[in-house]
Amino acid sequence: MEVAAALEAGEVDSTAARGWNVLLHALAARGELDAAERVFREDMVAAGVAPDADTFAALLLAALPAGDAAKATELFQRMRVFKVKPDAGAYGAYIRALVAARDMPAARRALYAMQQALPLSAQTADAYNGFLKGLLREATHRDANTEEFWDYFRFMRMEGIDPNVETYIYAAKACARKGQVEKALLLLEEMKAFSVPPTPAFFTEVLRAAGRSPQYVPENANIVQEVLETMAGVNVLPDAGVFAAAMNALGTAGDAAGAEALYAMMPKYGIAPSRHH
Repeated sequence: MEVAAALEAGEVDSTAARGWNVLLHALAARGELDAAERVFREDMVAAGVAPDADTFAALLLAALPAGDAAKATELFQRMRVFKVKPDAGAYGAYIRALVAARDMPAARRALYAMQQALPLSAQTADAYNGFLKGLLREATHRDANTEEFWDYFRFMRMEGIDPNVETYIYAAKACARKGQVEKALLLLEEMKAFSVPPTPAFFTEVLRAAGRSPQYVPENANIVQEVLETMAGVNVLPDAGVFAAAMNALGTAGDAAGAEALYAMMPKYGIAPSRHH
């Protein structure tokens, strides 16, 4: 939505940063950094509205598609000009932007700076998730070392920074990289204990862990059934990713009939079958 139209419709509180931040986050979701900067500079600041940490978090998120570490750093440092103290949201957005730019050393420095600047009670899972994503990208091969990932995951749990569903998805991805299906299933139990609702993306990674087990796993048929029953129990519908991972896991177990049965079920969930699945 154009700024002028939003203002005219009364959908933006033009006297407070919060109203402008809604627009900036909408532009960030579309990756429109230039438009977000124009709104910030030519509309928000020109109207005399002081930005806050969320304003800069939105600008940093808008910069993600650019993959430009220097631009992300310039945006983050611009907070000093406006005497804005970064919060966990701003740090998290900055870390995500640095990870998107594939500058993990800078992302590590930013995470350390947040840990020094903010008390643990002010740190959030969202602020860590971007960094965890970067660590997983570094472990691109199944035999790559994921220990640093698990070190940070354990640190969060020990320090009371409760993982959210995105954190658990990345943890399940780490399990899938190593074919650690039992570890992935334990994550599911942990999510239940902490009332974190799982998503199809999480279940997909659990099933990928089964399919990538380093040895022949005849129990995969039972694991697939368990996962699908768990999904039904929490009212999460399987998507194409879930079906593809489940059929691959059944293939690992040599259960061609089970894979074909799942393939035939896909239209029931509005998914057009493809032999690429």
